[in-house]
Amino acid sequence: MCTGAQAIEKDVPSFPFLIRTEYGMFIKAYCLITVESGRSLDVVHAIIDKNHPRVIKVHAVAGTYDVVAELEGDDPREIGEAIIGAIQKIDGVVSTVTLLAFSSEFIERIENARAGILPDYCPVGMDTGSAQ
Repeated sequence: MCTGAQAIEKDVPSFPFLIRTEYGMFIKAYCLITVESGRSLDVVHAIIDKNHPRVIKVHAVAGTYDVVAELEGDDPREIGEAIIGAIQKIDGVVSTVTLLAFSSEFIERIENARAGILPDYCPVGMDTGSAQ
């Protein structure tokens, strides 16, 4: 459970995809991954096996890209470190494209923080209370 102090916005930076709280920023990103032919599931399993704390979900997909990983972090550096330090080093990964999210969900979080409304969940690394 988030405490009130964790959910209170201290200062919203000029970038709409960053939410600054008392404990830092929160960012969500999607890593679009191109892999060698026939290696999608190998790459998905390798990402899962790495158990990187910033990787929230990973999917094998059809289309221009082969795998999509969803990441969350406290700042853009953490996202970059996860992609460069972990995902791009996986055997079979050919290239990555990273999208930083600034969807309506994040706009709503900013507006709620300004209004003092507590979220019903905590971003990565912010759960300091006990479950009820």
